[in-house]
Amino acid sequence: MVYKGYKALTEGLPHDVAGPMIVGTIAAAISGYIAIAALLAIVRRHSYEPFVIYRVIVGVSVLLLIATGVRSATF
Repeated sequence: MVYKGYKALTEGLPHDVAGPMIVGTIAAAISGYIAIAALLAIVRRHSYEPFVIYRVIVGVSVLLLIATGVRSATF
């Protein structure tokens, strides 16, 4: 990925790619900022308990998927 980024900078972008790339970068920055701000607001008003419960459930689910053979441990 770093090589591709370097190559794009040195050789230039293909035709008609700059516009969508700029829009995508701006959209990702805005949505990332909103997500972080929302999560920080939730943490300020409440405890970490819902997040901890969510992470434990997801972790146990992943371990069960691996233990039952539904998914391999290298996914």
